[in-house]
Amino acid sequence: MASVERTAYPRFPRLLTPQKLQKLFSPSKDEVEWVAALSRGEDRRLSLMVHLKCFQYLHFFQPVESIPPEVVEHVAGCMGFAPQQQIRYPASSGKVSLYRDHDKVRARLKIRSYGGPQARAEAVRIARRASAVVNTVVDVINALTTELVIKDYELPSFNTLQKI
Repeated sequence: MASVERTAYPRFPRLLTPQKLQKLFSPSKDEVEWVAALSRGEDRRLSLMVHLKCFQYLHFFQPVESIPPEVVEHVAGCMGFAPQQQIRYPASSGKVSLYRDHDKVRARLKIRSYGGPQARAEAVRIARRASAVVNTVVDVINALTTELVIKDYELPSFNTLQKI
């Protein structure tokens, strides 16, 4: 079995320096305007922006509790909001709001969700082609990750890639 550390599967850096935060997670003016047009209130805007910036870096949606506090704090600061270390969703509509944010990010970035038989069939085709050229599972996962990103698919979990 391949370990995620030995592959190109994206993950947050262990150490997020101010330079990395600035380079990887600072919103552009256009992104701030987009978020302002779609969300009301600081918490909702911050949540949407954090999901956008994290998706741009990882190519999948990280669970809210797994987003490094430094990222949330940096994005909040860039947007002129009070410092926060975790994004929040209202208890009454938490999951619905979270999934709506995911849909908004996918639409903005023109990303196809990895779900359903079509995406899996595409991933299997890519993996078979790669396995004809490379010898290790790590290399197949690397090729698969790269191709899915190029084809504008949201990356599935690492375990899903291993099973393929």
